Amino acid sequence: MICRIAIFIGLCSAFLWSPVNGAGQFLSNGDNCYEYNTGYAKYDYTTRTYTTTRFELLHADFHGHIAQYLHAMVPPHYRGSAGYQLIVTVKNTGGYSEELCRKSNLQADEAVLLQNGTLPQGNYTLTAVIADNSNTVAEEITETFAKPYDGIPRVGIDENNAICMEGKPFFPITPFGMPLQDAFLWTSNGYINSLCRGPWGDNIVYNVNEMKLNLDIAERLDAPFIGPESWPNKPSGLNTIAEYVTAFKDRPGLFMWFWHDEPNLGGTGQNITGPQVRSWTQKCHALDPQHLVYMNYAGKTWTTDHLWYVQRRGEYNYLINEDQFNGKKTFVADVQAFDYYPIDWRISPYGNASMQELIKGIKTFKAESYDLIPHMYFIETCDIGETATAAPTPEQLRMLCWLHVVLETKGLQWFHHFHPTPPENLAVMGEFNRQITELTPVVLGPRPEITATDNANTPGNQVEVMVREHNGAVYVFAVRVSEVLEANAPPITVSITLNGGLPASQAEVYEEGRTVAITGNSLTDTFAPNAVHIYKIGGQSNIYYPSSDRAVKATPGLNGRRHLKLYDLAGREVLKAGAAGTMYKNAARLNSGVYLLKEDQARGIYKAIVITK
Repeated sequence: MICRIAIFIGLCSAFLWSPVNGAGQFLSNGDNCYEYNTGYAKYDYTTRTYTTTRFELLHADFHGHIAQYLHAMVPPHYRGSAGYQLIVTVKNTGGYSEELCRKSNLQADEAVLLQNGTLPQGNYTLTAVIADNSNTVAEEITETFAKPYDGIPRVGIDENNAICMEGKPFFPITPFGMPLQDAFLWTSNGYINSLCRGPWGDNIVYNVNEMKLNLDIAERLDAPFIGPESWPNKPSGLNTIAEYVTAFKDRPGLFMWFWHDEPNLGGTGQNITGPQVRSWTQKCHALDPQHLVYMNYAGKTWTTDHLWYVQRRGEYNYLINEDQFNGKKTFVADVQAFDYYPIDWRISPYGNASMQELIKGIKTFKAESYDLIPHMYFIETCDIGETATAAPTPEQLRMLCWLHVVLETKGLQWFHHFHPTPPENLAVMGEFNRQITELTPVVLGPRPEITATDNANTPGNQVEVMVREHNGAVYVFAVRVSEVLEANAPPITVSITLNGGLPASQAEVYEEGRTVAITGNSLTDTFAPNAVHIYKIGGQSNIYYPSSDRAVKATPGLNGRRHLKLYDLAGREVLKAGAAGTMYKNAARLNSGVYLLKEDQARGIYKAIVITK
């Protein structure tokens, strides 16, 4: 306690803190931590890398997974041409047996795919061994788990960390605590596709009846519910959790369990500890094998390497929490999120928040879980009223949405409290929901072998990029990172280079009605402040240039369709027609530009149409 105080007032030039059972040490120079060290392994806070000299098997809980990667951490003396092999098997007590991996010439991290969904119901033993060429075992790890059902869970996680419903990847977009009338409005207008926590207020009694009402609403709106968050006897009431889970685990509107917001808040001894949160998760796992457990944290804890914050997140973060769980790295929840608001909090007392801090926090959050579970994040949609700042502009809101996607979030949550969300921001939220629904198979797909580099990597001149492949096309998502005071900065010209063969010599720019040439595996484009560009290279074109009724009839996928509507890029319906053949006979009154064509009954399926005169 004395030395912690010294850190805050800057009197410690070097510091070493050890957890109670001595599993690891946090090393710091002054205020900031630079390393977590257990003697056999270390996590470097500067590079966000984990290294170990001990044979380890890193993985998420087996619960709720459709498939998952197990990471065998191979000690140096077994790697390369040393003559050792990795063998991983899974067996159950009913006679099922499968060899998942047999590999030599080992690397430091060997990823092994476990297809949980194909395993029959049973009690399992997973064994990973390092053996020499004569099959003499040098190292062995054995873990046990139960799978109390055949097939896949109702809500699960695939090998790409996508959250799935009935096996299909789903990108949740939720509010946080929303009154009934707003929930109806926001779902019908397409601003959200799921719900999180019921409304709050002094007149609300939080009990099983309130949870039932939330699930009734979720099922009526076809918007699955994350909750309850508020409940009686919190935080120690495991019997109350059992009552909720037993009562509602079979409800079709249930999405994920959620028991407390921001457990990491509070001074020493005031937070809800990692082991406490884990006990809630274990209770849910034991009673409900079909759903996941979600947890949201106060994000500031991950945006700094100040020793106090590093110690605090050490209770929850998988790579550095083994001292909390008898020497075993442990996830405290299946899906984790944090809230951090770089626009509202950019003015003290919230630590001069920034986009750069946000990016650091997200990358740290992922790294300290070894990127083994899905992460979600909150975005401010309005002036949330905590400092003297304005609401995000539509451009800033759009940038924040896609920046999180590029940083591989698996879902987003709107924080919309204390002031109304401006109508122009609601339009952006609806546009994002529509676009991410269409692009979900792309965004939530695997990381491809193709990667990208760019020449915009410094604050003020920075673009974050993500690459995906889907149905023969390469997608490049690019976002210019702009701080609040950079809204009027000049455009920048950015070159993005991809390694590997590309399926086309030009890239379509998603919903912008233009193309960009590719020269030598590079494309060059202009980025205004907060700009977002999504490039599609190869695959079937989604941009059409109809010059006549015949061209419309020939448009792939539209022939014979009879319930078509045309929207502008703000989402306003500008034209309705009965069939494709008559759509453009009625388009003469429209201005030149890019429009979105949608079949009325085909939810989320759009094609970009360029009308020229």
